[in-house]
Amino acid sequence: VTFEYSSAPTVTTVLPATGSMDGGLKVIATGTGFSSNGVAHCVFGENSSPATVLSDTSLECVSPASIVDGLVAFSILINEEEISSESTHFRYMDTVVVTSCSPKYGGISGGDVVLVHGLSFAGTENVKCNFGSSAADARVLNSTALECVAPAASSAGEVSLGLSFDGMDVTTPIVYTYMTPPEVFSISPAVGSTQGNTTVVVTGSGFALSSEMECVFGADAVPAVFVSTSELTCSTPAHTTGNVTFSITANSIAAGGAAVTFEYSSAPTVTTVLPATGSMDGGL
Repeated sequence: VTFEYSSAPTVTTVLPATGSMDGGLKVIATGTGFSSNGVAHCVFGENSSPATVLSDTSLECVSPASIVDGLVAFSILINEEEISSESTHFRYMDTVVVTSCSPKYGGISGGDVVLVHGLSFAGTENVKCNFGSSAADARVLNSTALECVAPAASSAGEVSLGLSFDGMDVTTPIVYTYMTPPEVFSISPAVGSTQGNTTVVVTGSGFALSSEMECVFGADAVPAVFVSTSELTCSTPAHTTGNVTFSITANSIAAGGAAVTFEYSSAPTVTTVLPATGSMDGGL
């Protein structure tokens, strides 16, 4: 009769490491020394579920429901022998709700910081925003807000905005719209009174009636009136004398194109008229 000593099994990871309190999430545990000869279970805190050994380094199981959220210890039982690690945990999350994002629009080049609002956000190790099929790292600010930077897109259009917490995907009804920024070619006139109210015609390309468009004179923004896909009009705000940069925004996305300036000049004044008297026949 012989007896075989083998290395003690270990567990190193569980993925996804985050799941809903409702349970039902299939997870894969990895480690060493898993034996297919016997009965295996995954233990999530105080609850367990049957496991299927896939190989001597991996097994799968389904997370049971939990009545509390937060981190719980994760371990494996094979033939009643517990395999655990101090660094292996599973996080139960309450149902994540996403209510809005700001801004809702961004350029196809990406780079815009997007603030996502909702409920039950958790600061897990690996949080991502999913813009369609493209993922971006996210930072949880608190239980109701997180931020991420929109990645670049290959074309303009709407994409679904989802979240991921340690591999647990959260689908939402929120959409993010990629836009091709409009371009500004010129403005006319390029000079106006410091008192404002000068009507300026903007020529360019990519203007859209469906977009919320503004003319920006220096730091002052005013509404723009859509005329066509290549023309807008707007009325200058009051400003002190001097040159200011001019640009437009479409749904808060800055336009490209030529560098354009607008000059504010003092309003003309009338001081005297001489002679001040003349014949009714005119001709003076």
